[in-house]
Amino acid sequence: MEIAEKIKQIRWLRKQAELAAIEERMHTQPARTDLSEIRHIHDVFVSVANPKNRDNTKIFILLVFFMYSPASFVNSRMCKGGVRRELAKVLGLSKNAISIYFGDAKSLLFTHKGFREETQKIYDVLTQS
Repeated sequence: MEIAEKIKQIRWLRKQAELAAIEERMHTQPARTDLSEIRHIHDVFVSVANPKNRDNTKIFILLVFFMYSPASFVNSRMCKGGVRRELAKVLGLSKNAISIYFGDAKSLLFTHKGFREETQKIYDVLTQS
């Protein structure tokens, strides 16, 4: 490859990386920021979720992280901001349990169609309230 062509390619790649970074920031902005609302979201969740579903805790945790910390889905570590602590308080679980459930839920979202459909159904209701 000629020097000029290689430089053009590098410039094009740099521009694509900048555009991707802008788009990533847009998609990782939290829809909600007030952690005190998590208890109310849980109340609504309980009223619409199927009480027989054994995955309700995982679904709720996943949805809260999606609303409050979407970057947690692509980072190797959970983002700071107190979401895990507040979830632990609302659900009566340890922060470690929240992390474990969140990891399981992320996996189930992409591998289990029923989990994905139930999660989407509940999310649609939660975002309308």
